[in-house]
Amino acid sequence: MQYTSKRIHLPLFLVVLLQATSHVQSECEFSQYSYYHSGIFLQQFGEGYTMVNFQGNPIRIPDQGSMEAVCSSGFRFPGHPQIFGKIEGEPGRDYEEYTNVTITCQNGDMIYHLPGGLKQDVEENSLICKDNKARFYKANVANCGETGFLYGFMVKEVPVILAEVCYNIAEDKTLFVHFIGGKRSVVLENQTQHNPSLMSEHLHNFGKYVFPNHAEMQKSLDKIFVLPGYTYIAEYKLEYLAPMANYSSLIGNLADNFEYPNVIPMWTTLRNYNWRIFQDLLRKESMKESFEIYAGTSGKVQYPYDLRCNSTTDFSVWEDTLEVNIPLHIWYYLTARGKPDVSTVVIAVNSPIVELGPSTVICTDVCDEISWLKPMSRSRKILSLGYIYCCKPQVVANLLKGFPLNEGTDSAAKSKNGAAPKSKM
Repeated sequence: MQYTSKRIHLPLFLVVLLQATSHVQSECEFSQYSYYHSGIFLQQFGEGYTMVNFQGNPIRIPDQGSMEAVCSSGFRFPGHPQIFGKIEGEPGRDYEEYTNVTITCQNGDMIYHLPGGLKQDVEENSLICKDNKARFYKANVANCGETGFLYGFMVKEVPVILAEVCYNIAEDKTLFVHFIGGKRSVVLENQTQHNPSLMSEHLHNFGKYVFPNHAEMQKSLDKIFVLPGYTYIAEYKLEYLAPMANYSSLIGNLADNFEYPNVIPMWTTLRNYNWRIFQDLLRKESMKESFEIYAGTSGKVQYPYDLRCNSTTDFSVWEDTLEVNIPLHIWYYLTARGKPDVSTVVIAVNSPIVELGPSTVICTDVCDEISWLKPMSRSRKILSLGYIYCCKPQVVANLLKGFPLNEGTDSAAKSKNGAAPKSKM
């Protein structure tokens, strides 16, 4: 009997399909992490690292590739403390946890690699970072006459600073928040270029500072404060002065505890209409070029407390034992990064019970000179939607409380006024 060999000819599309399927199967998708306790993920890029912008989605790792997970407080597995921690002493006591874990992909299988040569199958355990939030560090902040704080965290040896805060501890009041509006590089080694004031010093050189309880502030965010006698017309809720979520998607939820020094009572109509329009326009423009942003408040909302409106009083609310005045002005000092001459101050009037006189509109409005604010050129002038106007920095530098005076704005203000700085509102 003779045997003849036969060649099996597969259709070309099937060959391509098999090759593609093989490629897809060899790539890994890492989703075994908690979004709210994720830590930071890094992938090798040349001689440096890139920060993975995961936003709760699976993270792709190429075949034979790897990814590093970083958690300052240490990783844990529920029910398996021995996997990511060395138990010390008696059971139930605290144990040391690993702050760095490497995840590799080999032929579609993922492995955790731990210090000391320990390994664990990824499929059996989810990666949980107990606490990797940004922290406040007490430090000197430029142009701040009070106590300064840095808000950020360390990744390896690189400081990632999301904001600077100038704070009056005695009055329990934020004078300004300084942050960068714009795209943040994914390259770890480039992070200091996006830090406010280009700060590059190691955060461990500064002492940590803890503001009041995060959970208590969350409760306060849901409260509504009503101007007496003006229900539905003048209601206020706490709102973020610096909306970090607009500019920090790269670091996911790591900045969601930036609340206590970053919330202000805002008139709900202003927040829902003209302020929201302004924030949307600023976010879009900051995708084209980055801005140095100083944000603060000034003045006090007043309201008539007799029927004839002959007398007024300050509108304030009590939070525990602290009296909080409602600010009349919310201001943003914007400077195109690298272009100190391209700057303006955007001011929102935080009350419907005002007259648009010199004490409310404190400068000649220049908003119409700013092209990217054109879409709100009409709505911003409607008082019932929240009046917004713009000023030149040197005009209002000595009029707004907390304004970050520096040599440029200070000298310009003195020259314009012909005198020493006036007292601020």
